[in-house]
Amino acid sequence: RKAFIEDDLQKVISIINSLFKSIPSQIFIKEKEAYYHSVVFLVFEYLGQFIEAEVNTSDGRIDAVVQTPTHAYILEFKLDESAATAVQQIKQKGYLEKYANSDKKTTGIGINFSSRQKCVSDWDTVQGDRFSPSWNYAKMLLMKDAVNRKWPAIKVRILPLQNKEGLVTGPGLPNYSH
Repeated sequence: RKAFIEDDLQKVISIINSLFKSIPSQIFIKEKEAYYHSVVFLVFEYLGQFIEAEVNTSDGRIDAVVQTPTHAYILEFKLDESAATAVQQIKQKGYLEKYANSDKKTTGIGINFSSRQKCVSDWDTVQGDRFSPSWNYAKMLLMKDAVNRKWPAIKVRILPLQNKEGLVTGPGLPNYSH
């Protein structure tokens, strides 16, 4: 749990590998990705780390999401493929976008397990974009207006509008293209 809270992903992978090395070979189900996924889920769950499995999005299912007070980690598992394949799936399916307007830093973690070695053979990360340029501009205008009007402190989320050309528009906003 401490490794996730401290954003120490190398330590997280080391813990996962240590865990799998402690499982007796007689009960190790090395041919199924779901086995690796289940063991990781159960261990983090029992350690008190907030983890969700098979999180639905409009484009698929995220294998697991681990959340800390400051981070959201999107985990994609592969078996006998590559971490690059897992990261590519995170990008192609837009898994990080589900958490784009969160106040948390989002990180996608692609983890590939080796059935021969019975551990994580490689892993890679991709960082999420917290806010688009239009979001930052709109937020700045709103906060400036709130200060000028002496509004009480509030937390507001504004979603940018897009026209047919993909430009973000809105009252007082310049057009930003994505």
